[in-house]
Formats: sequence, C-alpha cells, structure tokens
Amino acid sequence: MTTTSLARRLRATGRRGAPTEPQTADRCRTLEPMTPPAAFVPLAPSDGLAVRRFLYLAIFVPEGVDAPAPSIVDHPDLRKYWQGWGRRGDVGVGARRNGEWVGMAWTRLFTPDAPGYGYRSPLTPELSMAVAAKHRNQGIGSGLLKRLLEELRGQAVTAVSLSVDQRNVAVRLYERFGFRIVASPASDHVMERAL
Repeated sequence: MTTTSLARRLRATGRRGAPTEPQTADRCRTLEPMTPPAAFVPLAPSDGLAVRRFLYLAIFVPEGVDAPAPSIVDHPDLRKYWQGWGRRGDVGVGARRNGEWVGMAWTRLFTPDAPGYGYRSPLTPELSMAVAAKHRNQGIGSGLLKRLLEELRGQAVTAVSLSVDQRNVAVRLYERFGFRIVASPASDHVMERAL
C-alpha cells in the first residue's frame, strides 16, 4: 500500500486528516475566553475603602462556619488595619483585572500600645492580604507578595510579619516566600520574614 492510498483510507475512516463529514455547530467545541492577566499597581491613599473591603476578604473562615458580617472590619481590633489608609509607613500593592480590584497586599506599622495580631516591633510592618475568591489559584497572591516584598526592600525595611490561622492554606504560600513561624498564640501563627 502506498503512502497516498494509506492517507486516503485514514481520511475515509475519520482517524486522521480532514473529517469525513462536515462539522456542525453542536459538534464544534467552543474555547473558553482567556482570562486577562492582572495588572499590579501601588495602592494610593484614595484606596482606603478598597483596603477595607479586602481586609474583610482576608478574614479566614473555616469550612462549615458562617462568615461574620462585613461590618466586623469596623471593630477597633480590625479597623486599625485600614482606617486612615495612606499614613506614614503604609505600603500596598493591588491587582486589577478589567478595571476591578481582584487582590491586595499591604503592610502597616503598629505600636506596642496598639499592636496588630502579628505585631513584632514598631519597625516591622505587618502584612495583610487577600485575593477575591473567583481569582484565586491564578498566581495573583504570589504576584502581590513578590511585588510588595520588592517595594518594602526598596524602602529599607528589614523585616515583615503577619498573623495567619494555622488551618489557612495560605501558610504554605508564606513559607514559600521565606516567612517562618516565630510564635503560635491560640490558633494562629505569627510569621516573620527578613528582607
């Protein structure tokens, strides 16, 4: 059998080459549109309400537990993470996709008399971050963390800390970026990374 006759026979059986019957709309597969990449931008003082929204998204809610009301971020223990955003020492990076915020990572300095949950020292900013649920597992969290750490290095910050629930899968992300557990009060880890 020649190569040409083999090719004809394969086409006739539909195993290779052009289809033996015309494609119809119901037989054609539609490709999903590609998700546009996220643009990473520095947070501005005018982004305070968006920081507030992402602080709510940063609250770890274990499976099977009802999420708290969004107003929980107005409690004094949480309000200090967003209120007056843009003050001296605040550094943040946001991820935008199609003109909408899809993730944020930011740091803020705290004092011994009003510490955050991951407080280490008045010179160590505390990190908070969140990615909107439908945009997770797409590299946005890693991109935010990478850019924020670069920004902090550029400002001569020597370390950054955070607090994370021990059950949160984000612990692995932080460890990948060099954060180490330095304390474990209650069900949280306090983690720190030298810069």
